[in-house]
Amino acid sequence: MQAGDVIGERYEVVRQVAKRDAGAVFQGRDRVLGDAVAIKLVEDAPVEFVERLRLEAAILRTIDHPHVARFLDFGTSGSSHYLVERWVEGITLRRRLDTAGLTPREAVGMARQLASALAEAHRFGVIHRDVKPSNLLGAGDDWFVIDFGMARVIGDQIQRTHAGAVVGTVGYMSPEQACAVRDLDARADVFSFGCVLYEALAGVAAFDGDSQLAIQAKLIVADPPSIDTFVPGLPEPLVELIHACLHKLAPGRPADGAALIAALDAIDPADIPVFPPRKVRRREPPTVPSPTVPKMSVVLTAPRPELTPLTLIAWRELVAKALSRFPGTIAVMPTGSIVFVTSGHAGVTSVNVAAAVVLTLLPMIPETPMSICSAHDQAELDPLLDAAGGAVERAGIANLFAEGTHTTRGARLDALTVGHLGGEYQLVTIDGVCYLAGLR
Repeated sequence: MQAGDVIGERYEVVRQVAKRDAGAVFQGRDRVLGDAVAIKLVEDAPVEFVERLRLEAAILRTIDHPHVARFLDFGTSGSSHYLVERWVEGITLRRRLDTAGLTPREAVGMARQLASALAEAHRFGVIHRDVKPSNLLGAGDDWFVIDFGMARVIGDQIQRTHAGAVVGTVGYMSPEQACAVRDLDARADVFSFGCVLYEALAGVAAFDGDSQLAIQAKLIVADPPSIDTFVPGLPEPLVELIHACLHKLAPGRPADGAALIAALDAIDPADIPVFPPRKVRRREPPTVPSPTVPKMSVVLTAPRPELTPLTLIAWRELVAKALSRFPGTIAVMPTGSIVFVTSGHAGVTSVNVAAAVVLTLLPMIPETPMSICSAHDQAELDPLLDAAGGAVERAGIANLFAEGTHTTRGARLDALTVGHLGGEYQLVTIDGVCYLAGLR
């Protein structure tokens, strides 16, 4: 598509402004009205991209809000599908934070507009799922939420992304998104809102790291420093709001955009300290991270204290027979614990081999805690094994005193394993931890 081309016999292309997975975004001109427009175009794309664009059009047509990009048109032109929105002349929050930053009062004002837009989306059951600085467009003092391409309507049963796919941007997505939880609600956007406001105020990202994996791991297991570490004198209600938004578990966060507005409206703007703008000291990671595939994965199971020397022999034979078809090394410890190490085989990653091993073992020992940890090399694996081994042993001890109640939820997974599991697996997150529960 080039400058001067016409889409849908009405919209003239002026210039390309962004490249997407299956198309591009252009600045254009409405030849009927003469207005500047934004055109999102999907060309010769798989049906899932077309359906996502169609859903985005339906969402924008429903949401009429001063801080959401306004829907104008949707249609087809040959083999292309297009979505037309009002053109907003401005810069993204990403660029603003990288080049100039915001004062604390400007940051809270931006957040109030973002919360208002999210409240309207949530009122219609829409979850944006990719709230981040590059999806906020500023024009003067006004901010607009853009790109509902990853959005989902609560209760929509149509699958527009691969099962188990991680949707969102590392560093801004909620822990439940990072664990590929399908049944998200508005509190996933609330977490992302908290990340954006934190970064705009502090001048550093809430979750930062040297790699996508490090950021994802911190997202799941670590809390950022309190915001008043970077901006002293913030009103306590604002500090508490940001802390609540970044809660690892969804029930600990404000319910939705309307709850965010209520909390922000309770803060007196005069109480917000006056500081110069703070530029952010890192770039935003790409939306679709692609860390290196792990070289090895290890399956660990908890000890089985009920085994006797005689039954241990039978247990070892049973495990050896059940796991013989999988490439890897099997060891059954004197405690009955299983250690299975694999590097994958013939194009099958170590992570997927380990997952298949877990699914074989689950029916055999449904009440025995298990774990999968994956790494790129042995040095990286050692501390993970320490952590995983301790976790399954503690869970096994808890099971002994559970009075018949199942305390396991499948196999506990580390961040690298979660990031490389195929979409056919069912993942759940409980108490901030991801588990492999079975096949979808």
